[in-house]
Amino acid sequence: LSTATYTREYYFYSQTGNNLANSLEFAADGTKFYIASHNDVVYQFTCASAYDLASVTQTGYFYIDLQVDVPRDLVLSYDGKKMFVTGTTNDKIVEYVLSTPFDVTTAYWTGNEIYVGSQDANPHTLEISSDGLTLYMHGHSTITKLHKYTMTTAYDLGTATYVGAITIPATYWPSFSHDGKWMYGTNNTNTLFVNQYRVDGSTVTAVVSTPSSTTWDFTETDFAFDEKTFNGANYGNSRLSINGTKWFTINDQRYVTEHTLSTPFDLSTATVIRSYYFYSSTGNNLANSLEFAADGTKFYIASH
Repeated sequence: LSTATYTREYYFYSQTGNNLANSLEFAADGTKFYIASHNDVVYQFTCASAYDLASVTQTGYFYIDLQVDVPRDLVLSYDGKKMFVTGTTNDKIVEYVLSTPFDVTTAYWTGNEIYVGSQDANPHTLEISSDGLTLYMHGHSTITKLHKYTMTTAYDLGTATYVGAITIPATYWPSFSHDGKWMYGTNNTNTLFVNQYRVDGSTVTAVVSTPSSTTWDFTETDFAFDEKTFNGANYGNSRLSINGTKWFTINDQRYVTEHTLSTPFDLSTATVIRSYYFYSSTGNNLANSLEFAADGTKFYIASH
């Protein structure tokens, strides 16, 4: 996700007549997507180009109000022949058959459904494995639990059995990559962020840091005040360049100020060069920390 670039958005209210929706599902080939709106209707949209919102047309809908109230999520089988929907009022997962794959206008209820309120009385998210044998439900009552159901026949809810809950990081709206190796979820404390997790079972590769060749000469006992100071404005943290000719400070918790030292490591020889106002880049004007890369080409701030 760190490589994501915003491209465009599609405003679906004009097509659904209801501006409340949480669910989103795509057909396997990316030419259609589906939204279950809070007016108890599943809407189908067709993309002129796969996975591209540049040209979208609403191409059908299906009422689910007899089985599901306030739908929160839906998933389709890989072949588009089955659709599963969950909602927060009746706390069920309901199975539908699409007689024409990926066409919700041909959907009908199979009679298959399971009650999941015993696991979470506020079900919000559904995921299904690529082989169709495992269904996952995530609720907002306990956001650290992912509930697992196995089916002896792929995509057949009538053969489903509750297995138990998997403990996951606290998150909202978890979703998975098609191969199940990655999980994504809305940050539980700041919904402006989506978190990414690797869940393929691989271990983290240990990182070995290379130490500096400079000898560390800190006696820990002899602190002789040089009686040299620099009078500035509301200083916070500071860092010196490795050669001691540059000094950078945090000022007023919102500026990084650059100084030159005509005599290396001697603050009394410091001259202010310029300041950088970082609020416009961080969105928060409070920070105390400052660190530079060893080569001086990057610096880092931990904002409040």
